[in-house]
Amino acid sequence: MGIGLWRKFRPLENLPALAGFIAVLVALSSSAVADLFYHGILPTRVWPATGIFDQVIVTSGGDILAKVQDPVMVRNQRVQRYDCRGNFKNAYQTDNRGGVFKIAANTDGTLSIFSARGDTVDVFRLDGAFIDRRTIDPRDMPLDLLRSGPSVTKLGDCSVLVDPVSGGPAVWIGDEIRPLERGDWFLETVLSGYWIVGLALSGCGILALSLFKRRNEPPVGRG
Repeated sequence: MGIGLWRKFRPLENLPALAGFIAVLVALSSSAVADLFYHGILPTRVWPATGIFDQVIVTSGGDILAKVQDPVMVRNQRVQRYDCRGNFKNAYQTDNRGGVFKIAANTDGTLSIFSARGDTVDVFRLDGAFIDRRTIDPRDMPLDLLRSGPSVTKLGDCSVLVDPVSGGPAVWIGDEIRPLERGDWFLETVLSGYWIVGLALSGCGILALSLFKRRNEPPVGRG
């Protein structure tokens, strides 16, 4: 009886389907873990700069403020600060509850974050220390929250551009082009969006081929 069940199940022939199922499961698990990082539940230092979104501001003090988007779930954003050599300095995790926000560099060396959801303005020192929050009438909002920008990509000798070699964001200072500091290794490699999507698509493809093959096989005899 045991031999009969073994032959009916044909485990070696089901290995591709099992591998496809595991690949999909790993991809879903990876995206869930990545979401914990991008929601700030698990600690992370630098988000991958490949997800720069909407605004980049070069300040008069030689800093670069960039809105960086979660490259996996594409639901979360935060502000990251770099120097003009592309080195990460600190980040601001906004309390916009998933809504749209804009940033503005103030003349006194502070950063303002205007949030559409809640109609609030949060003010930070550039070192990341929170200063103040106030509510603003939506009609008095100084920035158009529904349009891209405004950005300041060049000020003095510091410019932000797309690296012609890597295709990623980079700093151009003098005759030197330096990429922005890479995100944390775990986010850049193990939990990268390309890896998760590729793994999920591969797993789904293997499962589909296995199912198609099973449906077109002749029935196994009882003999």
